[in-house]
Amino acid sequence: MLTLLGGATNYLFHILVARSLGPIKYGEVATTLGIMSIITTSGIVFQTSASKQTVISLDNSPRMGIDQFSRNLTRGAIFTFLTVLLLSPLLANFLHLSPLLFLPVALFSFPALHESLATGRLQGMNRYETTAIYSFVQSLAKLCAIGVSVAIGASTFGLISIIVVFATLIVIHEIRKTSHGPAIQMAFTDSVILKQLFVVVMILITQSLDVPLARFSLGELEAGKFVAASQLGKITLVLPFMLAQFAFPQLVKDSLSGIRTTFNRVIMEILLASTAVSLTLLLFHETIVSILLGNEFASSSAVTWQMSLAFTPLSLANLYLLDCVARGRIRHSMHVGLAPIILIVMVTIFPGNISMLVASCFISTLLFLFLTLRISHD
Repeated sequence: MLTLLGGATNYLFHILVARSLGPIKYGEVATTLGIMSIITTSGIVFQTSASKQTVISLDNSPRMGIDQFSRNLTRGAIFTFLTVLLLSPLLANFLHLSPLLFLPVALFSFPALHESLATGRLQGMNRYETTAIYSFVQSLAKLCAIGVSVAIGASTFGLISIIVVFATLIVIHEIRKTSHGPAIQMAFTDSVILKQLFVVVMILITQSLDVPLARFSLGELEAGKFVAASQLGKITLVLPFMLAQFAFPQLVKDSLSGIRTTFNRVIMEILLASTAVSLTLLLFHETIVSILLGNEFASSSAVTWQMSLAFTPLSLANLYLLDCVARGRIRHSMHVGLAPIILIVMVTIFPGNISMLVASCFISTLLFLFLTLRISHD
C-alpha cells in the first residue's frame, strides 16, 4: 500500500507541476525527468541482480565484499555522468532545452545507481515494508521539492537540482540502513546482467520516447499537453511493474523448484490491473484530465486512454524479462532494440501527427512484447 501511495504521490507531483507551470514549462520538466528515469531504470537491473544473489546467499552468506561491487557502481556512475555531459549540447538542441539542465541530470547518476544495490538487498531479504517506505519518501521528496521551488521562485533548473539533492540524501540513509545485510557475490560484467541491462534500457527508452518525439515533432504547447496526458496514461504501468518487481524473489525460488505458479498468477494480475486502468480512462478521460490537470489540457484528454492501452504490452514484456533473469537465461536480447528504432522511424516519417505518434507507440510496444517472448522461449 505504501508503494502504491508512493506511485500516487509521484503522479500528484506531475499534476502540480502541470497546473502550476503550464504546458510549455511542464514539457521541459517532464522531458528532463524522463532522461533521469532512464538512469534510474538502468539501476533497476543491478537491483534485481542484487536481490537474486541476496536470496541465494541468505542461508550461506559468503565473505565477499559488497565493496567491490559498490566501487564498480561508482565507476558506472562516473561513466554515466561524463556521457550525459558530453551529449548535453546535442540533447539540448534536439529537445529544445537549456544545456545547463543536464548538469543535475548527470549528477543524478550517483544516487540513482547506488540506490539500486541497497534496494536490491532489502528486496532479497523480503523487507518490503522498508523498501516501500523509501519508495514513498522518494516520491514525497519530489512534492517537497516543488513546494520549495515555488516558494523561492526557482526555474526548471532549480527544481531539478532540488530533486537531485533530496534523492541523494535519502539514498545515503538507505545505504547506511542496509550495510549490515548478507554479503553477496556478483560479477558486475556478468553476461545475464549486461543483457538484462540492455533489455531494461530498451524498455524504458520505448516507454519514454514519446516525450522527446513529441517535443521534436509537435509545437511546444501541443507537446506539453500531449506529454501531460501521456504521463497520466502511463499510470497503467505502475501497478504491473510493482507486481513483477515484488514477485521477483519468489520467481527465483520457483525457478529452483521448476514450478510456474507465481509467474502465471502475476500475468493474470497484470492483465486485470491494466484492463481496469485503460477502461477507467476510456470512460472518464475528459473528467479526469479536467479535474487533475485543468481545462488547458482538455484537448489532449483522449491521449490518456490511448497511451494506457499502447503501453500495456510493456508490462507483460517486463514480467517475461524478470522471469528470464530468475532462470538465469537470456538469449537474442539485441533484437529488442528494433522496437524503439521502429518508433523513431515512424514518427520521423509522419511528424506533427498525434494520432500517428500514439499508433507508433502501440506498434513498437507490441513488437517489443513479441521479441521478449522470443527471448523467453528460446
